[in-house]
Amino acid sequence: MADRALGSLQLAREHLITALVDILAAYRMHTNAASSPKGQLILPEPLKLLPLFILSSLKNPAIRASLPAGRTDRSAPPSPRVDERAFRIVSCCNSTAASVIARSHPAVFDVLQMDPDVGDVVSPPPEKSLDGESQPVVAEAMRDFVKLPPTAHPSITCISASSISLIDDGFSMYLYVGRNVAGDVLQDMFGVNGMDGVDTSRVLLQQGSERGRLLLTIVEEMQRDRTVRGDLKFVFAGSPGTSALEAEVMSLLVDDNTAHEVSYVDFLCAVHRKVQAKVVKDA
Repeated sequence: MADRALGSLQLAREHLITALVDILAAYRMHTNAASSPKGQLILPEPLKLLPLFILSSLKNPAIRASLPAGRTDRSAPPSPRVDERAFRIVSCCNSTAASVIARSHPAVFDVLQMDPDVGDVVSPPPEKSLDGESQPVVAEAMRDFVKLPPTAHPSITCISASSISLIDDGFSMYLYVGRNVAGDVLQDMFGVNGMDGVDTSRVLLQQGSERGRLLLTIVEEMQRDRTVRGDLKFVFAGSPGTSALEAEVMSLLVDDNTAHEVSYVDFLCAVHRKVQAKVVKDA
């Protein structure tokens, strides 16, 4: 049974890559892209992010391997475990397309570098008819919303050691505190001047501070329509008390090399080679 499950998992991963290669090869052979230089990977405009979505899916606990690539030592517990994988698969099968994308490609926000209007409540303008008169709109589609900060790529290059990042994987949210965050910021948000000798498991967000209130406002807005309202987890870089959570955060940086898969750039190169080989074979 275990071998059958492992085989099914591998088949699912291979099917995603094969489907991607087939789509890009067909576009190369049957459109104007056929005249493009052979050394370029040509992506149709509506599908420019498809390779990124496929790679993010391969790194997702739903179908990624339980052991890092090339590792055969089974003394350490698998990650994900069977129950976590099952939960992820069921959740994705019962989610909207937007939720599946959010759970595949995490969003990263820099908490300390936000525009002044982030957190403001915005009311959409009323819909206008052709004669300029205001028309009623569907409340659910045009309700007030809280302005969120712009997202950054889920990459270590977008996470500064002197800043605090909010990372959302669609299930949980991680507040990743860099090693070199200023003492006054730590005091304002967590009530401590530094993390040396501090029991990080007992550190709490200071909800009375302006940054604390703004952060909670953002988190509440992001969780408003979710069926799974995950916890906000505090991760302090380099702290032994949150080392396991820090490893989870690193696995969410899907644009980079992870323990299970290559980086996005390397993945594109591998896909390009497969597309070239298929085009030559089917020509």
